[in-house]
Amino acid sequence: MAADTFATTQRNSCARILAVADIYDALAAKRPYRDAMPLEQVVGILGKDAPRAIDPVCVEALKTALGLGSLSQALNCLADRTSQRSLLP
Repeated sequence: MAADTFATTQRNSCARILAVADIYDALAAKRPYRDAMPLEQVVGILGKDAPRAIDPVCVEALKTALGLGSLSQALNCLADRTSQRSLLP
């Protein structure tokens, strides 16, 4: 893999991770106009939106980090995604 392709892949991965983290924070944090959502509700919203709006692998990794998922689920999700498309441009 060329160096520029690797750098682009790394930037895209960071953007996907940050997107999930940003949505999680927006939902789970108390705001002046609403209370924080319960963790189960936040994870439910992330899970529902994952296939079309955000990276499901990042969602599964977050669930694993929160103790709500398993590493095997995250790895299976990654395997499904990589088998559907080539990692190379």
